[in-house]
Amino acid sequence: MSNSAPLKLAQVRDLGQVIGATFTLLRQQWRPLLRALAFTALPVALVAGVMMGYFAGGLQDRVMGADPDDVMGVMTSVMGPLGLGYLALIAAYMIAIAVSYEFIRAYHQGEVPTLQPGDLWKRARGQVFNYFVVALLVGLLTVLGVLLCVLPGIWLGIGLSLSFTVLAIERMGSTAAMRRSWELVKEHWWETFLIVLVMGLIQGVITSVVVLPFAAVGFIWGLSSGMGDLAQGLPEWYGWVMGVSSAVQYGVTILLYPLSVTAISLQYFSLVERKESRSLEQRLEGFDAV
Repeated sequence: MSNSAPLKLAQVRDLGQVIGATFTLLRQQWRPLLRALAFTALPVALVAGVMMGYFAGGLQDRVMGADPDDVMGVMTSVMGPLGLGYLALIAAYMIAIAVSYEFIRAYHQGEVPTLQPGDLWKRARGQVFNYFVVALLVGLLTVLGVLLCVLPGIWLGIGLSLSFTVLAIERMGSTAAMRRSWELVKEHWWETFLIVLVMGLIQGVITSVVVLPFAAVGFIWGLSSGMGDLAQGLPEWYGWVMGVSSAVQYGVTILLYPLSVTAISLQYFSLVERKESRSLEQRLEGFDAV
């Protein structure tokens, strides 16, 4: 862990300061946070990636060699394993959400120096269901908005993007956390949108740089081995290459998830300070108590 002074979360920051503070905090605290994710969400994500990639490759192979009348039957036969892979992936993301936001809560309360991965997981485990409910509600509303005309979905998604942080810091109920997020963001929508966009682009670029070599190796390997006559089906190793590539992609995504969590959490603290001057009120309360 870095010996640098802890970063003050409760502070008004503009877009550039939020991005800069995100990397400052993670540079100081990456070891305990990544260690916690590596012991909890990462193994589940890797298993999900292997399952989904392997069976997706097998599905392509079987569909290519199937009679046109049997295509639906072939697809149905693989839906079960693929479905289990998707469920495992959802579980991995929910664990990552809970661990990452509970880490922000612990950091805000000054508990990180003495917090072990097991302790953080215990806290996260107790809140996974609450995070899942928020994720489900926000996801449904965002998808509904996208179906209506795309832009309403983006508008809703950004407006509700602080819901997880509100749940972590203020321990509100699911719908109350969503209302709180909406109230905080509504006058700062564009600023919050740019933070989400920039961090999403950074994560996407890093993930692509890491995953691209695996995809390139599979492609080159396929060309060098001729991949046979595709009419006779794909080679046996194709499913495993797909599985490894998917596992790497999901694993990297899980480990990079704290980038977005930290940025959006810093935006939460900034908006609270900007709108409510909460830290100032607490300092004044401290003076009154002396």
